[in-house]
Amino acid sequence: MDGRIDAVLPGLGVFFAYAWRAWRRMERDSDLEPILLGLAGALLGAMVGGLVDHYFFNLDFPHSVSLFWLYAALTVVTIRIGEEVRAEAGDGGGGERVVG
Repeated sequence: MDGRIDAVLPGLGVFFAYAWRAWRRMERDSDLEPILLGLAGALLGAMVGGLVDHYFFNLDFPHSVSLFWLYAALTVVTIRIGEEVRAEAGDGGGGERVVG
């Protein structure tokens, strides 16, 4: 396997685990929840589409890779804003919500 893939796949695994944990800690009716889920879904869709599409591997189309990393950055910013909102509300603990 290519050395770059060996570094990117575990990194994306950590990224999605970070997003999952942040979603679990987010308040159920938070305005940030649909933004976080939409961005994470867009990243997942881009990864699946990248398996069969040549745009991620062709250097003539750098905009698709730029959009991928832009969505990743927006996801991290959304998580950080959610953490700040939770800290301001006084829930600094690691309480997870119960889904279901």
